[in-house]
Parts: sequence; C-alpha cells; structure tokens
Amino acid sequence: MENQKAVLVFKAISDDLGDKDPYVNILADKGFSVQTIPVLEFKFRNLIVLKEKLDRPDRYGGIIFSNPRCVQAVADAIGGADELPDEWRKLSVFAVGETTARQAKDMLDLNTTTSSNVATTTSTIVKKRSLKPLLLPTGNIQLDTLDRLLSKQGVATDLVEVYTTVPHPQVEENLQAALEDSIPHYIVYFSPSGVHSSYPILKEAVDVKETKWISIGPTTGAAIESYGLKVSASASKPTPECLAEAIASCGPRSG
Repeated sequence: MENQKAVLVFKAISDDLGDKDPYVNILADKGFSVQTIPVLEFKFRNLIVLKEKLDRPDRYGGIIFSNPRCVQAVADAIGGADELPDEWRKLSVFAVGETTARQAKDMLDLNTTTSSNVATTTSTIVKKRSLKPLLLPTGNIQLDTLDRLLSKQGVATDLVEVYTTVPHPQVEENLQAALEDSIPHYIVYFSPSGVHSSYPILKEAVDVKETKWISIGPTTGAAIESYGLKVSASASKPTPECLAEAIASCGPRSG
C-alpha cells in the first residue's frame, strides 16, 4: 500500500555522512518517511594524469568542479590540500552547487565562484573569460555537457576523465527491501545516471502515473521525461531546503 508521506531518494551516498545526510534530516523534520537508495558507485581513474596537470598551474586559467566527486579526485591525486600548488588559489575556481563548493573548501582549501547549475556556471565562466584553458575533471557520463557549452562560447577546457559511474551492486536488493517496507508516493532523483540505473527495476513496482517524480535540476528532469514520465517538481537548487520545497509544491493527491 502506498504511503503518501513516504519518499524514496536515489542518490550517491557520501561515505562521511553516515546518519547525518542533510536531505534526509530536513525531510524527516517535515514529517516525511525517507529511505535513501544508493544506485551508483564511483571508481576513480587517471589520477596520475590528473596530478601531472595539477602540478602545472601555469598552463591554466583555473579549474572547474562540476560535482563533489571531481573534488575528491583532485584531493586523492595530490594527497591533500597541503600538496596542491598554491598557484591554484590565485586562479579562478568554479563550482557547480553548494555541496561541491563546500567540499572544495574543506578538502582543498579553495574558495570558489559557485553557481547552482551548469547553465549559470557556463555564463559565469564566459563573463570571466580566461586566455588559458580551464582544467575540467569529469566523469565518464558527461550528460551535463559543460565542456560543450563552454566550447560553443569560445572557452577552452582541458578535460580529464577522473571517475567512472557504475550501478551499485546491491541496487535491486536494496530497492526491493525498501518497497517491502512501503510504496513511496514521492521518488527523488539526483542525477540522470541514477534514473537510468534504477528505473528499469522501479517501473515494475510502483504506479508510474500516480507517483510524484522529483528531479534535482533540469538535466535530471530530462532523463525522467525520457521514459515518458511527467516531472512533478524540480528543485531550483541542489540544496535540502529546495528539495523540501519541491516536494511540498506537489501537494497531496486529491481523493
């Protein structure tokens, strides 16, 4: 039976959050029953190549962090903030999302120019146009097209793939366990890759027309719509508060 206060959240799980996930906590405070399903795993790669690039800040006008995993890759490649050449702190550092910016500060002691999504990040970078390329660590699934958007605006990037995204090995097991507990009324996706990894399983278990599908950002929304689903709401920013507002905007189903 569907629980209209049940929220199923598909997102990457940060190893250091434990039970302190702010998204879960804020929704729980608002009376929702929240379950989080880790649908993806991230495996780092090319860190030696990345370190070689990080050792030459003179070649770049700055660096772009599109998500927290890219920050983690840089930290792993160099061995911590103290090992990052100080010249990077004099260059432009761009971050997509507040979580990414916070991680850049905590892990690398880098202050960032922060935007809420890829489109606004692109506009910000274009306004600060650099004569040198921007270092762009990225994942293997480049659905945000940040490098292509910048290229169209004449901004050069040096792209290096630093992690791969693979399905979580226990996604089906974890999902079945969650559905046995309750059928969710709201399903939240944080990334397009999360949609593609879980929807083939999920569509067999829920009423896809009655479920409220919530996206974090327009790119994830487009991935939801690619399966013929209607996006009920989209968080304006990737923050716990904006997600709570998006869910509240759906309202209870009549009848």
